[in-house]
Amino acid sequence: MAGSVIFRLVAPGEAAGIVAAHGRAVALAQRVRALLALAGLDTGSVLVVPSLTEEGEPVVYLSTLTDLARRHLTQILPGALQPPPDDRGGGQHAA
Repeated sequence: MAGSVIFRLVAPGEAAGIVAAHGRAVALAQRVRALLALAGLDTGSVLVVPSLTEEGEPVVYLSTLTDLARRHLTQILPGALQPPPDDRGGGQHAA
């Protein structure tokens, strides 16, 4: 996921909705970062990436940078972690 860009053709008038959805994803990512900080995880432990699903819905991907962070996320979000659509085995999860 890091360093990759996905291009998608959009119909006229659809771009504004996609930009708005990405804005919601950015706001969600900020909220997730704040909640992770409250749980004792910092930006050096978990990478938080705002994105969109294939349907254009906001989503936040979390990539654990340490094993300790992965264990904490499993405790904080039991059953809520899913791999992103193009899971490359890098410990990335959607929340």
